[in-house]
Amino acid sequence: MIVCVTDHLDSSNDITFCFAPIKKTDDMINMVTQMGVAKLQPVITDRVVAHHVNWKRIEKILIEASEQSNRNSVPELLPPIKFADLDKNGLVLADERAAYGGECYVGDLPDTCTVFVGLEGGFSDNEFDALDKSGAIGISLGKTILRAEVAAVAILAKLI
Repeated sequence: MIVCVTDHLDSSNDITFCFAPIKKTDDMINMVTQMGVAKLQPVITDRVVAHHVNWKRIEKILIEASEQSNRNSVPELLPPIKFADLDKNGLVLADERAAYGGECYVGDLPDTCTVFVGLEGGFSDNEFDALDKSGAIGISLGKTILRAEVAAVAILAKLI
């Protein structure tokens, strides 16, 4: 629990960060909390291998990272959902296909949005099909494939 409210404006914004649990979920949660996300939505995708995340520990990391980064709020941790249950309409997606020459969205991104970063091994073909059909906005994070925790910070840096 954050004990004292600081004088500055909170860096929190209206971004919901969706993520597939990874081996280094703790590190990723710490980083995106410092970046100022408002909500965290775990999403179980086809290739998730980290099925046993200690959610109580994640809640402690959220508090510690919020205090460390001088936030006035702690992001809300939502219960995990399946990929099929995720509202994909208008979702901003870190799209690794751009590193292989795929086309991605170029233009202004919304201030309030839901962001989705995949995991080691990326999204499955079926997941990419569902994302493409739903109107998800795929953005490039460069010509290289990034680790999920690095991709999380990179996509948030483009939005915040």
